[in-house]
Amino acid sequence: MKNRLFRFLSFLLLPFLMLSLSPFSAFAEDAEPAEDAEIPAEAVEISSVEEFLLFAENCTMDSYSRDVRFLLTADLDLSDTDFSPIQLFFGSFDGGNHSIRGLSVTSDGSRQGLFRRIGTSGEVRNLFVSGSVCPGGTRLYVGGIAGENAGVIHNCGFAGTVEGTRYIGGIAGNNTGTISHCSFSGTLTGERDAGGIAGISSGSVLSCANYGKICSTPIDTVTETEFNFNTFDISQLTTEDFVNISNIGGIAGSSSGTVGNCANEGAVGYKYQGFNIGGITGKTNGYVENCRNQGTVWGQRDVGGIAGQLEPYVSMVFTEDLLEELQTEMDGLNSSVSSISGTINNSLSAGADTISQMTSYTQALAEEVAAIVPTDSLPDLSDLPIPGESDDPFPVLPVTDTPDYSQITANLNLLLTSSNQLIYLMGNAASGISGALRSVNTHVNAIQAILQKAVDNASDSRDLTEDISVRDAYVTNTGAISACENAAPVRADTNAGGILGICAVELSFDVAGELDISSYIYTDAITTFFSVVRDCTNKGDVTVRDSYSGGITGRMAQGAIVNCGNSSEIRCENGDFCGGITGLSNGSVIGCCARSSVSGTKYLGGICGLGTAVRSCLSHVNILDGKEYIGAIAGSAEGDLAENLFLTNPIGGIDGASYAGKAEPIDYTLLPDLENVPDFFLTVSVRFVQEDGSEMERTVRLGETLRETPSVPDNVDGQPWQWDNVPAGRLFENVTVTGHYVAPIPVLASSEARPVYLVEGVFSEDHVLSVQEPELPFSASGLSDATVLCSAALLVENGPDEFLVHMLAPSNGNLYLLLSDGTWAPLSYEADGSYIRFRLPNGAAFAYTENVLQAFPVATVCGIAGAVILSAALVFVLVRRKKRAKTVSAPVPTDGPDSEKPSA
Repeated sequence: MKNRLFRFLSFLLLPFLMLSLSPFSAFAEDAEPAEDAEIPAEAVEISSVEEFLLFAENCTMDSYSRDVRFLLTADLDLSDTDFSPIQLFFGSFDGGNHSIRGLSVTSDGSRQGLFRRIGTSGEVRNLFVSGSVCPGGTRLYVGGIAGENAGVIHNCGFAGTVEGTRYIGGIAGNNTGTISHCSFSGTLTGERDAGGIAGISSGSVLSCANYGKICSTPIDTVTETEFNFNTFDISQLTTEDFVNISNIGGIAGSSSGTVGNCANEGAVGYKYQGFNIGGITGKTNGYVENCRNQGTVWGQRDVGGIAGQLEPYVSMVFTEDLLEELQTEMDGLNSSVSSISGTINNSLSAGADTISQMTSYTQALAEEVAAIVPTDSLPDLSDLPIPGESDDPFPVLPVTDTPDYSQITANLNLLLTSSNQLIYLMGNAASGISGALRSVNTHVNAIQAILQKAVDNASDSRDLTEDISVRDAYVTNTGAISACENAAPVRADTNAGGILGICAVELSFDVAGELDISSYIYTDAITTFFSVVRDCTNKGDVTVRDSYSGGITGRMAQGAIVNCGNSSEIRCENGDFCGGITGLSNGSVIGCCARSSVSGTKYLGGICGLGTAVRSCLSHVNILDGKEYIGAIAGSAEGDLAENLFLTNPIGGIDGASYAGKAEPIDYTLLPDLENVPDFFLTVSVRFVQEDGSEMERTVRLGETLRETPSVPDNVDGQPWQWDNVPAGRLFENVTVTGHYVAPIPVLASSEARPVYLVEGVFSEDHVLSVQEPELPFSASGLSDATVLCSAALLVENGPDEFLVHMLAPSNGNLYLLLSDGTWAPLSYEADGSYIRFRLPNGAAFAYTENVLQAFPVATVCGIAGAVILSAALVFVLVRRKKRAKTVSAPVPTDGPDSEKPSA
C-alpha cells in the first residue's frame, strides 16, 4: 500500500497553523433541466450582443448547452451591457476566430470569468476576449476565459486585467481539463496559485504562451527598501506570512498535471516577495516538458526560471501494526459518533446541529485517513507513462487522492471541540450519551497518539528510504522537469536556480524550509522518492542576496539532475552554497556541464557548492569571489564521485585538491575530442548591453579573441556610443560589455607644447591623435629635387573617416597626399595664421615641400638682350637703306611749273 505525498508532520507539530480546505467545485451535470428551459436542438449561431446575452442567460441551466454547438459569427462589444458571466457550459462554443471586447466582471464572488464553469463535456475554441475580470468578495478561481475549466479550452486568448486572491489564471483559475494553444497578455494579480494561463492545474496545459506581467506589482507593505534579509528573524513571522504570496508562475501557479511546449515572456513575481515562484510554474509535482522562459523571475525564496519548487513523487509502505492500530481507532470513532447521532434528542436543536457537524467532520476525517489506510493500492512508478510510448507527447498523469494532513488535524480538533461543546450544551440531559462522548475524545486522542508514536520512533536510518530518481530518470514523468530552457535573470533572497529553485517535500508548517525531512521518516514505513531535472539548459544569470544559488537548481533535498547545462553567472551576494549546476545537493548530479562565473562566501563550485553524488560532469568555472571551500567541481563533496573533468584551473577540483578518476583537470584544446560536449561549452558569448537594456551578442570559439564590436548609432544629441570594457585577448568565459554615450571632443592635438598638428572632428574621450613618420617614395613621384619641410601620417584609431587638419607651417609650400599606389597627388590648403588648414583621410600620409627659387641668369639675359638690340638695330639700318634706294630711282614729275620735259 502506497501513499503518494508526504505531508504528515503539519498535524503533529503546528496544528494551529492549519490550512483550510480549498473550495470544492462541483458541476451539477446530473441535474434535471427546469421545466421552462428552452433547449436548442442543433447548432446555434450568435451574431449580435443581444443573442449572446440571451445565450448567457440560458446557460444558468446545465442541460441547456449539453450536446449543442454554438458558433459566434461576428465580433461583439460588451462595454455598454449588463453582462453576467456564463454560469455553466457543457456544450461546444466556437468563437470562429472572432473577438469579444469590453468584458467587465466586478461583482462579488468566486469562479469568475467570461464563463464561470466549463464542464467536463464543454469546449471553448477559437475565441479572443479582452477586458477586465476583477471581482470583489472572496475572489477565488478567477480567469479571463473561465473561473473553472474541466473541459477543453483551445486556441483562445485573453488581453486585459485579471485580479483575485487565490487560483487566478489569465485563461482559467482552476484547470482540471485541457488548455491548449492559448495566450494571455496584460496584467495578472493574485496572492496564491496565480499563473498566466492557469492558477492551479491538475489537467494539461499545452502549447500556451504568456506575454503579460504576472504578479509583478507589490501588494504587500514589505518593500525592498524596508526589507533587510541579513537582520531578518524568521521566527517573527507566522505561517500565513509565508504562504499568502506563493505558487506564482508564468504559465501555471501550481500544477500536478502536465505543462508542455509552453513559453513565458512576461515578468513574473513580486520583487523579493513570495515563495515558489517560477517562469513556467510556481510549484509542480507533475510533469513539465519542453518549456522556455524569457521573462525575469523575482521572489523571496524557492525561485526558478522554470519552476520555483518541484515536489518529489513519494510513496510509503506502512507496517501492518501501524495500519491496524489506526484502523481500529477510526472504527471506534465512527461507532461512537454514530451512537450519539442515533441517541440524541432531536428537539434540542443546538445539540442536533453540533452532532450533525461532528458527523460531517468524521466523514471528512475518514476520507483523508483512507489515503493512509487505502483499500486499493496506488499505481507503481513503473505504471506511469513512459516518454515516446504514447501518441500523446504529453500524457495526462493519473489522478489519485492525496491525504491532506493539515485537514486531518483540523477535523480531529473540530471533533474534540464539538464533543466538548455538546457536553456543555446538553448538561445533565447528556448523561445518557456521556459515555459515547468521552469515547469520541478517547479515540481522537488515540489517533493523535498513534501518529505521534511514529514520529517519536523516527530514525535517521536511510535503510527505510529509497531515492529512485537516477534509476528511473528517463522512465517516469511524475515529478519531472524535462528539456526546458531559461534565458532570463532569476532574482531571490535564497534558494534560486536557473531552472528550479528547490526540490523538496513541502510541509505546510515549514514553508520556510528550516527542517530536514530526513529526520522525520516513519520507522513503520518504507518511503520511496522520485524527482528529476533532465536535459535542461540555463542561460540566465542567477542572483540571491543570501544563500543557495545554482545554474540549474538552488537546492536539492533529494532527486537527480541529469544531462543539464548552464552558461551563466551565479551569485550569492551575502551567503554560501553557490554552484554552476546546484548550490547544494543531497541527491545526484550526473552528466552535467557548466561554464560559469561563481561568487559567494564559501562552498563554491563549478558544479556543486556542496554535493554528494557527482558523476561524469564537465566544468569551466571562474570564481569571482570566495573565501573557503572552493573547487572547480565542488566546494565540498563526500560521496559518489567519478569521472568529473574541469578546465585547467589553479583552484583544484574539490576544495583546492584534484583527484584522479574523480575530479581531474583537462586542457581546453582537448575538449572537442570529448563525447557529448554541448555547443555552448565550446563557444563563448559576449553580450553587449546598451543603456536602454537592449542587447546584442557575439560568439567566439573557446580560447579565441573577439574580432569586432557592434556599432551603435549616435544619439539625438549627436553623441557617439562607446563600449567601456571590451575584452582583449583569448576568451574562456562569457563576458558582458556595457557602454555609454559620451559628449564629443571637437579637437585633438599633438603632444608638443605648441601643437604642430590639430585635428577637428567628433571624437570621444578615448580617442588619441597618433603622429607617425611615413616612408616617402619621392623617387617614384618625380619630386626627388623637392626640399621636404615636413611629412607625417595622422591616425585616430576608431575615429572618423576624415578630419580637418591644422598644421603649423609657412603658407608658401607645396602639399602632397601619398596615394595607395605609392604616387603623390597635390593637396590643396588654406592659410590660417601661423597654420595651414586642409582635409585629410584618417591614417593618410602627406608631405609638405618648399618652393625652390634658383639665382637670376644675368649674362644670359644680357646676351639675349644684346642680341635682341643688335638685331633690332640691324633691322633698322636695313630698313633705312631700302627706303633711300627707293627715293634715288624715282621719275621726275611733269605736273609742276618748273618741271622739265624729257627730250625726244
